[in-house]
Amino acid sequence: MSKLSCPKYIHHNISSLGFTLLELMVVIGIIAGLVILILPKLTNFQGYQVLSNSADQMQSYLRVAQNNALSGAKCKKGSADRAKKWILKILNDREYQVESECSDGSFGLAANYSLSEKTKVLQADFLDAADNRLCTASSSAMSGTAASFDNISGSPNFGNVFCASSLANAAKMVLTLQGEITTIAVVMDKGGGIYTSSFLAAAFVPPAPPLPTPTTTPTTAPTPTLTPTPISTSVTVYAGAAVDDSSNGGTLSAWANPSFAVGVSDASRATVTSSGTAISHYLKATNFGFAIPSTATINGIMVEIQKLSSGGTKGSVIDNRVSLIKGSVVTGVNYGTAANWPTSEGYTTYGSSVDLWSNSWTPADINDPNNFGVVLAAAGKVAGGTADRTANVNTFRITVYYTYTP
Repeated sequence: MSKLSCPKYIHHNISSLGFTLLELMVVIGIIAGLVILILPKLTNFQGYQVLSNSADQMQSYLRVAQNNALSGAKCKKGSADRAKKWILKILNDREYQVESECSDGSFGLAANYSLSEKTKVLQADFLDAADNRLCTASSSAMSGTAASFDNISGSPNFGNVFCASSLANAAKMVLTLQGEITTIAVVMDKGGGIYTSSFLAAAFVPPAPPLPTPTTTPTTAPTPTLTPTPISTSVTVYAGAAVDDSSNGGTLSAWANPSFAVGVSDASRATVTSSGTAISHYLKATNFGFAIPSTATINGIMVEIQKLSSGGTKGSVIDNRVSLIKGSVVTGVNYGTAANWPTSEGYTTYGSSVDLWSNSWTPADINDPNNFGVVLAAAGKVAGGTADRTANVNTFRITVYYTYTP
């Protein structure tokens, strides 16, 4: 009788089917160590981005003031008076103002701006040509600190009551902005330069953030390299110049008082009266004074026109054309609509944060004060007789949406 063969069984080590408690503890320790190393750096990096954005915004509005001075922007809407100066003034540690000064010493157009949350102006320093500190104004002594740009050279003059005796020898004014974790300086020099600097900023040492207590001793790991995160932002600027332009072949009379359509909203307006279905000349708005970083990517352009239809008893006013100007040429899509203009003044919006108006744009295209802008042509719309309504335009403003990496 043959022997029965027994099946052979392969022995498995049960520990190979999962992780031991020791292995799990080591992995958890590694993860905890990485969190401890990375989390404070990510928090600090985010705080720096907020601070950098505030510094870039202030630098941008300083350039707007400088560009307005050099381009001869008017002191007030509806005035032929070219502003004697354009000024950026510190109001307090969170707010600043851009305003114009007229030849008679009165003040014209003004707009207030706020720094980003958790960002403030720490102090104002005045330096000589060798970067030696002549005077420092902080706290309440900083209020009223100003950089004014004249309409001849565009170079800044500095003002501060507390440091008045030192200003004659000052070659630079340094505004130190403080964020949650560091400082950065916005610098203006007598040669007309405007830039940011970490080297000239006042020192700031933030308190060390509390560290969580690890459950195990973390394994040493290399410090990760952080890649700067792109920042998406926008800036809104009003037109600094507006003229009548007959290049579109419009058959209506020229716009009356076209310069009334510059600056912020007020009681003065550029006007043209419709006749039948005739088309007006262009009302051409330029000199917006943008200062978008040269490395930025333009995401969208939004135009807002404050307008209304008034007077007359017949017909109405409609758009004939609303288009952008690039390199001094009217180009891209026409966003003019056949909708009746409102009889109560308000803003009409064209474009959006993601609309490039069927064109491609660089920061240089938009920063060009004389060759970037918008045109508007109006037309009559007949309803039961000859149109005789008046088109009124109070102001133009453009918002540019862009992304850049600090």
